[in-house]
Amino acid sequence: MSENERPLACASCGNDASVHSSNILVCEECLGRHHAACWQGHCACGATGALGPFSEADLPRDEFAPTVLPGRRSEGRRRRAPLVALAAVGGLAAVAGVALYRGPSHRYWAGPTQFKTARHTLTTNEYVSALLRHAQQGERALDHEGAIADYTRVIELDPANYVAWLGRAWVHEHRHDYAGAVADSTRALELRPTDTSALWPRARGKTALGDLAGCLADCELAVSLEPGESTSWNARGYARGLMGDFAGSVADCTRSIELAPTYAFPWNNRGYARMHLGDLDGAAADIERSLELDPRNAYAWENRGHLRLLRGDTEGARSDFEKSLEVDTYHERTAAVTEALAVPAR
Repeated sequence: MSENERPLACASCGNDASVHSSNILVCEECLGRHHAACWQGHCACGATGALGPFSEADLPRDEFAPTVLPGRRSEGRRRRAPLVALAAVGGLAAVAGVALYRGPSHRYWAGPTQFKTARHTLTTNEYVSALLRHAQQGERALDHEGAIADYTRVIELDPANYVAWLGRAWVHEHRHDYAGAVADSTRALELRPTDTSALWPRARGKTALGDLAGCLADCELAVSLEPGESTSWNARGYARGLMGDFAGSVADCTRSIELAPTYAFPWNNRGYARMHLGDLDGAAADIERSLELDPRNAYAWENRGHLRLLRGDTEGARSDFEKSLEVDTYHERTAAVTEALAVPAR
């Protein structure tokens, strides 16, 4: 009998605890299953909280976690820009909103010290889902090493799990392991060639590794796959700016703005391109609009600082660079902004 087919044991009596045998309680900590009649106020792991009782319709189906990321494009709210600024590589967006289980069981996840206990009470497929949930918890807590370990274990158990490859790519990027991000996102794209979610960590990774042509190629692919998506046009505008095509960057960012006028990043990217074209007034207007829409965009503060330097306002520039450092959650621009702060007062 395979691991996925074996009966699930009651953590109290050791007998069959599959849902057809009786109503089941599930430990909130280790996910261990118990017959309702066996629950004595605590689990074998020592936890006292339980969910249930559940029937067959409530418990997790014996299936792998879904290979899509529902919630990444919630209605009324745009996704985080895939490529957020012309000045540097963009940041990591947390992979969130993945519906791991159906029904009430979507609330379950195994804590870091409970996986060993949970393992013998779960099928492999349920364990994969719990690992994915825990990996995302680690991402949100900035526990990169833990998240990498969890995603790696999922890949070992289910090598075709798109969510794990993409999640690990995001974490690699967050750790500035750009080669790892490119490799994992490439594998995710092999699994789902038309899903642009995996293009962004690969494009940013290529940029960080100096492969600007590769970044532009990925952004071209994004536009071809999603011509009506604002983020795709913004990404290509970003890439064109990196390649020195500032007029093309302005055109693409303008299209992005037409598709989503309240999307902050193309305003900033167009402002950066206009600054390079010598249109300082247009650049100022665009960057100000970006900051109105997203005052925590470190790149926009940095760009406004450079614009103020061009206009001779050194103190104003210094203030903007310091603000950029303050809101730069992932320290993506620390080195560049610190260098800019070293500019002597004029």
